Amino acid sequence: MSELRGFSLSQEELFVCLIVADLPLPLGFDDLANHVFGDLPEQYQNYVLGTAERSLIAHGLLELTEDQPVLEPMVAEWLSIISQPSQTWVILHQPAGQKQQANYIHHANNQYLFHRGQGGIHQVIALPQAREIVQAALDIIEPLELELGETLEGTLSETVFRSIASTRTIKRAEVVTQLRTGGLAPNVAEAFGQTFEQLRSISALALLKNKPESSVQQAFTLVCGEQQQWLLVPEAEGQLYVRNLDLTALVQVLHNFAHPQ
Repeated sequence: MSELRGFSLSQEELFVCLIVADLPLPLGFDDLANHVFGDLPEQYQNYVLGTAERSLIAHGLLELTEDQPVLEPMVAEWLSIISQPSQTWVILHQPAGQKQQANYIHHANNQYLFHRGQGGIHQVIALPQAREIVQAALDIIEPLELELGETLEGTLSETVFRSIASTRTIKRAEVVTQLRTGGLAPNVAEAFGQTFEQLRSISALALLKNKPESSVQQAFTLVCGEQQQWLLVPEAEGQLYVRNLDLTALVQVLHNFAHPQ
């Protein structure tokens, strides 16, 4: 498997691999055991693990030796990276009216690995270099190539934004009123309110440094509509800096995200 650039595992196979390699659960999947076993009685759980183990053996990802099971070396290395990275780029993307999709790009040992778990299947894909993080984010967010009539910006209460973002049936006039109450000027509130009326997606992005200790290095939100795209960045406590941006500016934001100073 020297040319391996990616692989997919069922959640059951991933769970077995982590047990064999004695690795912690990857970021965002603390409840993996619940997904694997559900309400299955403990006496039957080994049947699930046994089936997953045989599948790994059949696909050449696991070998049974006299002493203990051994993972294919590159699979073991990659799972070590996604379980114990030095940095992680998190992209939580929620298209309008759909469930949120969690995406992770882990970095360690000069390698960048994209990890997504969805529908019981976990994908792990190698990214050649850091700049591929930008393309991965663009592929997930799918921003539009929009032209700005004018630059709009302001400061908004984070509480107000979260309230609006979590509401699905709120009317535009009510959104605009809340945005103005939250601190935006009337023209900015009107434009941002239109974006919520024509919402395409909301994406929350964060860069986490995991070593020597866990900390958030960057965090921001992108709100994409049919006619405007907005950047929201935490400012003072409880406040968000808000501005609209075209595709070029959005790509620059993602570049800075992928290449932290």
